[in-house]
Amino acid sequence: MQDYSTLDQSQLNPLLGGGAGTESLIPESMVTFLIVCFVILNLLSIAFLIFWIMGMVRRWKVQTAVLNMQKELVEIKQLLKTNSNTPRPVVQHQPVQSDRPTTTNTEATTAKPATNQQQ
Repeated sequence: MQDYSTLDQSQLNPLLGGGAGTESLIPESMVTFLIVCFVILNLLSIAFLIFWIMGMVRRWKVQTAVLNMQKELVEIKQLLKTNSNTPRPVVQHQPVQSDRPTTTNTEATTAKPATNQQQ
């Protein structure tokens, strides 16, 4: 096994663009493009992470609401069972009489129906 801790850094400088008269391994236009792509990729990943967290929070809220609703339904069913065991008094409804007439248009109540007979 070779020991890479004593690697001569001067041999890497020409590959990375630090040498005299040699082309760099990554051209300048490619470096700019890679930086822009890296920034865009980071922004998209942050946006994805934010939307994923928002979805998880929304899912958690919905699940807790459903669980609370199920608990309330169980309580309502238990109350209905206990109320159905006790006899209820019979309630008779009386018709409601209003003070005003049911029709407000007096002409419509006094007018005779139109006929299509020709004489």
